Amino acid sequence: MTRNLLIITILFGLTACGGVPPVPSDHFYRLTSPQQKDIEKQQISDSVIYVGNFIADGLYNERALLFVKGDEGRELQQHHYHFWITSPPHLLHDYLIDYLRKVDAAPMIIDGTNTKGRIKISGKVLGFEYQTIDSTKTANVVLELRLDKYGEERPIIIKEYRANEPVNGDNMVEIVAAFNRAVLAIYKQFLIDIKETYIAGK
Repeated sequence: MTRNLLIITILFGLTACGGVPPVPSDHFYRLTSPQQKDIEKQQISDSVIYVGNFIADGLYNERALLFVKGDEGRELQQHHYHFWITSPPHLLHDYLIDYLRKVDAAPMIIDGTNTKGRIKISGKVLGFEYQTIDSTKTANVVLELRLDKYGEERPIIIKEYRANEPVNGDNMVEIVAAFNRAVLAIYKQFLIDIKETYIAGK
């Protein structure tokens, strides 16, 4: 009994003296709104655009940042102390609404799934992680984006978009900045596709 008390006393003393390292703090990240210099005004509808929910499977519904090591990328791993402020589907949905409003894509951009709206955009997150190969890191984003028009059974656009942006540095802030560039590149291409299909076919 005396021996056990002695061990407890020693452990308590080590803890009090800083022998046990503190638990790391959690860090939270968000995508930042595109700057004016990064966008081009382009109207794609003279009515309302509805942006429906984005969906995802498995780990892509969770807030922890994901990463893979090596060029095969078979094993997804989660960070323990680095998180998005919300899940990637919500993050990407909100960013798209913000982007469409910034470019003046329509008189009104509304969050919702009104089936009587003229056009509706929805999406699915297929990839949202950064990859490390040797000393090189890239932010990899894969989205399936869909454009539907009221009264038509088949979608106007349903397409998989990919972007791989290099990370300019070796810290988490630079990794998040690379995600930001990748998402913006995808949404810019999506708008180009809308102009070439929906607008050209009107």
